[in-house]
Amino acid sequence: KNTTNNKRKTREIMGLLNTREQTADERRDRERSQAIEVQLKQARKQRDKELLLLLLGTDHAGKSTLSKQLRLLNSENLPEKEIGEVRGHVGRNIYDNLKALLKEVEKRDLELQARTKEVVEKAEWLNDPKRTLSVAIGEDIKKIWADDAVKRAFAMNEGTIEDSAPYFFEEKNIDRICKDSYTPTKEDFLRVRSETQGISEIKFEINEVEFKMIDIAGQKSQRKKYMHHFENVTAVIFVASMSEYNQLMEEDAQVRKMQESLDYFEEVAKDKWFKDTPIILFLNKNDIFKEKIQQIDLKCMFPDYEGGCDYGKAADYLEEKFKRTSGLNKYNDEEEIKERFLYIHRTCATDTENVNFIFNSVKDMVLRQALAAVDFEE
Repeated sequence: KNTTNNKRKTREIMGLLNTREQTADERRDRERSQAIEVQLKQARKQRDKELLLLLLGTDHAGKSTLSKQLRLLNSENLPEKEIGEVRGHVGRNIYDNLKALLKEVEKRDLELQARTKEVVEKAEWLNDPKRTLSVAIGEDIKKIWADDAVKRAFAMNEGTIEDSAPYFFEEKNIDRICKDSYTPTKEDFLRVRSETQGISEIKFEINEVEFKMIDIAGQKSQRKKYMHHFENVTAVIFVASMSEYNQLMEEDAQVRKMQESLDYFEEVAKDKWFKDTPIILFLNKNDIFKEKIQQIDLKCMFPDYEGGCDYGKAADYLEEKFKRTSGLNKYNDEEEIKERFLYIHRTCATDTENVNFIFNSVKDMVLRQALAAVDFEE
């Protein structure tokens, strides 16, 4: 009997011990679960605080310049690690654009001045793209750019020469760029052409609001690879160059660059992935367009345009053209257009104040429509 009682007590004690162990395990599991839940809530909160923007547009529209401008919003100087890379891009841009200008002169049967011909004939560096810029080369470049035929070639070109070429050929800029001590400025960084490959990401903050922008390459072959991966973005920013109406595509010399831009914008505006996503259209290079429209009529691309070389009429026409392309032309009331998530801004990506102003207005729009549940209300 005593043996039986001892066994029962032993079982009871073991049962109590097992119960205590199980309770301790459960407590640890519960604590672990709570910790994970806190981490998940923090992650969700961070995700909700961060506005995700998708940056799209055709090649040469000024997308990269806009992206670079935003990277410099809270920085006084160019990042040290990028100085050498930018210096190399500047030298290559100058060389490529000068070669393209001289080809354009020949193509247009324009006549160089005798002294310019002499400079070109003696400039061995023109056949050596790896040659480092020097003060002597800078003097040659200034003489070539001073020729009226070269400037006419630039005005007449149909997309073979970068819009930023005149900036780098200006005497004050070419003089400092060709010195051994040359350090790129923020303006050089913004103006220099550097091609986006694949996807790049940039984070920035405006008025204590955090943004993350995904920049997708503008080349036609690159676009469709990535677009559908970003259907849950807060907004799509589409950049179109106003000044490319007379320019031809590199891939197809029969197609105007602006037509490609209109087609791409229509594709994005009507894409199933973005049917509920706000679209912000930046009509970019407004400053270059103002100068170009005085010399080249918009009619060269749009036969139905009747506004002549008037900037206001031409800019309004282009804005309406993109609006109709998006499928929103049937909405005449401005408020109804906003409800359909189309916001249009004429801009110049190299103007810091302009970009700040535009993105502050974009912030207000996005916060009201997409983040009503987050405490960003003023």
